[in-house]
Amino acid sequence: MPEVNEIGRTRWGQKQIWLPCIDCGQARWVRMLGGKPRNLRCLSCLAHNNPYYKGGTTYTGDGAVMVFAPDHPHANWQGKVKRARLILEERLGRYLREGHAPHHINGIKDDDRPENLEEMTQSEHAKLHALRRKQAKEVGCLR
Repeated sequence: MPEVNEIGRTRWGQKQIWLPCIDCGQARWVRMLGGKPRNLRCLSCLAHNNPYYKGGTTYTGDGAVMVFAPDHPHANWQGKVKRARLILEERLGRYLREGHAPHHINGIKDDDRPENLEEMTQSEHAKLHALRRKQAKEVGCLR
């Protein structure tokens, strides 16, 4: 663990400094701009102090709900995780296994009730949805 105020460089040669967040105290590397730290707050505290912050919940293009959870091991580059994953993990009392995904039983992606979610491997999940698409096509629901 680096010492506080230790100066380093990124792999691209940019200066950075090891600083604690002024709000929560979590230490992290901060890029330097003009000889000063770029941010005095960590990503989580920055988001919560933003006047436009609406709780960290957004929708993906396919209708899934994303929640701000930067400390989660499956968080994306924005620090967000699908809400269905978080709810299923809470119900199971553990993180989902590698290669597993939450499945919405009724097919509605923003219906994240615990009883509507089940854990499946990603291959089982893909096969199930492919089968449902094939059945819908045969019935005439899809082109």
